[in-house]
Amino acid sequence: MTVAYARVSTATQDTDNQMYGIHKYAEYKGLKIDKEVVETIKSVAETREIYSLVEELKEGDTLIVSELSRVGRNLKDLISITETLIKKKVKLILVKEMIELSDDNPAGKLQMQLFGAFAEYERAMIRQRTKESIAAKRAAGVSVGRPRGAKNRKSKLDPFKEQILRDLERGMSKSKIAKLYDTNRVTLNKKLEEWKSDLV
Repeated sequence: MTVAYARVSTATQDTDNQMYGIHKYAEYKGLKIDKEVVETIKSVAETREIYSLVEELKEGDTLIVSELSRVGRNLKDLISITETLIKKKVKLILVKEMIELSDDNPAGKLQMQLFGAFAEYERAMIRQRTKESIAAKRAAGVSVGRPRGAKNRKSKLDPFKEQILRDLERGMSKSKIAKLYDTNRVTLNKKLEEWKSDLV
């Protein structure tokens, strides 16, 4: 199965140009588009349909996207999605970049290694900036640390509670869920226990 995926950030944007480019590429390559997935993301907290699409795709399938930026919100998100596709032996085609990522494509694997290196660099820079910011605040006499009552604040997983519970019901592994929502299994398990206790 070959799936065409397009995404826009606001309702005023149009996916027609993305789909046009995808279909022209598919025509050039002799590929038949079996399914189109189009979504509009209005907020960062909104669960993306591409996560469910990635779960549905099977070995031998192909996902065609107009460009790299349509796949992930950030480099970490991009790495997570593309690594999952490659492990499932699903080919990912990026039309504008003229890149085909697949398990049996050495060039594609090299691209993934480069993405991973950039992602690690990005994380290192964020950690460094955070340390410098904390040091500057402490030097200025500003209290740094978790404020009282912080443990009762909502976590980044709370907006996705219903989707996460549905994913679990569908049989998705906790490791996969944690990766999709940019967290770890320990944090996920704690949140699941908290949600469970709320129902008691």
